Amino acid sequence: MHWLFALVGAALPVMRRLLGLIGYLPMLRRVMGTLRGQPQSQTTNSTNNSTNLTVEEAYAILDLPIGASREDIIQAHKQLMQKMHPDRGGSSHLATKINQAKDVLLKTTQ
Repeated sequence: MHWLFALVGAALPVMRRLLGLIGYLPMLRRVMGTLRGQPQSQTTNSTNNSTNLTVEEAYAILDLPIGASREDIIQAHKQLMQKMHPDRGGSSHLATKINQAKDVLLKTTQ
């Protein structure tokens, strides 16, 4: 009987973490859909692909409406990087795409 309580006690933090990640599924689907739509040559080259990212894709990655302000772009980038940074368990590929999206949008707002 004690092992059952230990098992439930160990599973609760894991379940809480998984439930917290469910909120990010729509954003991850958009990012992954954007990445799947690109030709293979663009996704395999990890060196500065910011020119290959369209403005619409950049807005979708940062989950911003088209025409968002510079401050909104910076804030959205900061929030996503805090959640998706590789040092916090995120993907380095997604972090690269988030950074590229910010760069593309900041160049267009200047």
